[in-house]
Amino acid sequence: IDPESLRTLLINDFSIIDLGGSGGTNFAQIENERRKNQKLMFLEDIGLSTAKTLLAARTIPVNKTIIAAGGITNALDIFKSLVLGAKYVGIANYFLQFASQDLDSLIAAIQNLKYELSLLTALFGIDNIAEADEIKYYLDTDLYNFTKQIYN
Repeated sequence: IDPESLRTLLINDFSIIDLGGSGGTNFAQIENERRKNQKLMFLEDIGLSTAKTLLAARTIPVNKTIIAAGGITNALDIFKSLVLGAKYVGIANYFLQFASQDLDSLIAAIQNLKYELSLLTALFGIDNIAEADEIKYYLDTDLYNFTKQIYN
């Protein structure tokens, strides 16, 4: 979701917003697989990453619940999303891979993510994962340049 779409949602009083960045389910790709003719392959690469959608959301005073999703594949992705302002993180594909095996594999994967997140909270000196959005962060060149474009 770009900042303008986010503004539209806020004006219309949505209270929970799933930013759904690229990197997860690619609906353009799904539609191209369904089509026999007139495939629109060039649309498959359109979109903002989850990190960029979260950074874009920071340009607007949002007192709403933000959910980050799209391309989240590990504990560090979850943690970064929380640092950038998400309150919740969607990570469906990761869990589905384990759920398709058996229940014990899924439970072990969840326990492992919880353990890794506890390591990250310790590493960054916070007592609770809910404090992640208070962590000072630095952006790589691509994300930094993106923020310069959206903040101006």
